[in-house]
Amino acid sequence: RHAILASLDAAAAVLAVGLALLLRFNLDVPSHVARGFAFAAPVILLASVPVFHVTGLYRRAWRYMSMNDVPVLLLAATASICAWMAALMLLGHLAWLPASVPLISWLLLVAGLGATRMARRAGLEYLRRFPEPGAKPQPAGSRLALVVGEGDQVELALRLLQANPAAGYVPVGVLDGQSGHLRMR
Repeated sequence: RHAILASLDAAAAVLAVGLALLLRFNLDVPSHVARGFAFAAPVILLASVPVFHVTGLYRRAWRYMSMNDVPVLLLAATASICAWMAALMLLGHLAWLPASVPLISWLLLVAGLGATRMARRAGLEYLRRFPEPGAKPQPAGSRLALVVGEGDQVELALRLLQANPAAGYVPVGVLDGQSGHLRMR
């Protein structure tokens, strides 16, 4: 599972730079820049994968992704770009890279890393709508549940209750002590 996600992330890192070059040069990339990117692509790939591991990108339960996980994505994208730029500088192969491309590729990489995780979560939630073959319908004696708490813990509890109808609880509301959350749905 992590190998697939790591492969997608590595591809996103290289693709982000390629797309950034296309955007920077309005789809007409000069040949010397294209040659520079061809040299840099494996460096970007090899530098990004370990950085994503070190920054903790694969230590999270992304199926429960929330706003608290966004800083990890931002850190991973920033560290990845710094790592491959440092590697290219040490190799003496950074002159081909326009100064705007790292910033553009950072924005694209953050979007790419987030998109792979959100697509996985959306896919899993979509599949949960359909009962598994042979699954029992919600028990007739289900009890109504009022979930008490705040933030990620409540979201996790609601997801677990939704994913496991056999538990016999149907959440009907959330009690949250934060006044800013009144009347939210």
